[in-house]
Amino acid sequence: PVPGTTTVTILPGAVETQPTPPAKPR
Repeated sequence: PVPGTTTVTILPGAVETQPTPPAKPR
């Protein structure tokens, strides 16, 4: 995703709705 855009990332047991940072640690 592009940094600064609101994206919904569905991970196992986690739903995140937030601006995506340039590098997101998992």
